[in-house]
Amino acid sequence: MVSRISYCLCLVLVSVVLFSMQLPNDYQLKHAPKLTVTELDFGTEAVTFCMHEGVKIRFKLTLDDFKTEDVIVKKSKGEVDLKTWEAETFTYLINPKSEAFEVEVWVKTKDVAQIQVPVVNGELADYDVSGAFDTSNAKWKPISEVYQVDGDYVKVISNWKLYGRICE
Repeated sequence: MVSRISYCLCLVLVSVVLFSMQLPNDYQLKHAPKLTVTELDFGTEAVTFCMHEGVKIRFKLTLDDFKTEDVIVKKSKGEVDLKTWEAETFTYLINPKSEAFEVEVWVKTKDVAQIQVPVVNGELADYDVSGAFDTSNAKWKPISEVYQVDGDYVKVISNWKLYGRICE
């Protein structure tokens, strides 16, 4: 009799533990998404690139503690040739044709599904110069409900500004 009770208690305990492991572990984003661009030939971060010269770069998206290079980056404004470089994973070739241009950043929805962002009056909350969201009076919503979704990807940055310069 005692062994049956122990067995039942053990099953209940295992069920509770397994169920709690499956519960979503939502994370509330404290800072606006950040994009870092590394110029691979020099290994340095950059926001300005030589015009009319192809440069190998790699993008890194940062959402607080979540960091990934597995992103799709597209031109959103301005003149620039931007294409993936097939020889290396997560690497792009960039060739600016204007002094300023903007890119948009897409990440796999499944990679950020548990991240929530602050929303005030139906809009993404404002953030200060350091990128910290103003979360007063904010409601938290999944990132995929606030940002544009296309297939398996969600656009987390719409207009990250980069610059071209004339190099000699």
